Amino acid sequence: MADVLLTIGIDPGKKGAVVALDHEARPIDWIAADEPGGYCDGDYLPKVLVDWLDELKSREGYAVRLVIIEKQNARPMEGRSSCFTNGKGFGMLIGIIAAAGLPYKIVSPAKWTRDVLGGVKGAERKSKSIAHVQARVPDIKLTWGRRRVPHDGIADATCLSLWGMDK
Repeated sequence: MADVLLTIGIDPGKKGAVVALDHEARPIDWIAADEPGGYCDGDYLPKVLVDWLDELKSREGYAVRLVIIEKQNARPMEGRSSCFTNGKGFGMLIGIIAAAGLPYKIVSPAKWTRDVLGGVKGAERKSKSIAHVQARVPDIKLTWGRRRVPHDGIADATCLSLWGMDK
């Protein structure tokens, strides 16, 4: 059986997510950083993400083609602590992906949003991302359990995966 090629999108951050899509944009698996079982419970939990990737890579018939990571930058009005935490998470994610031997690309938020969300109506980027994912990848769950507000980290990670499918 030929391998199903996966593209993984990563929205870094404590409220981000990691999403794996197959070559037909069907969700294979995902993990939210800030939810129970996620890789961030107040501070980053690298082992959770390492275990998730190991399990994904060990599935028979699947192969990771590319990982797309959203580039992170310090923002002018952010405090030092916030900038440090942001950089720590970004570096941790790159390190985990590199150590796993997976090919990856880093893309700026402006680039992927222009390419993926360019024609989507809506004022705010997060709402555009959610609307686009609900239409294009309806099988991915943005709400679950008691959650009523869609998880924008999963939506952004899905959009990053979609962007990476063309690369």
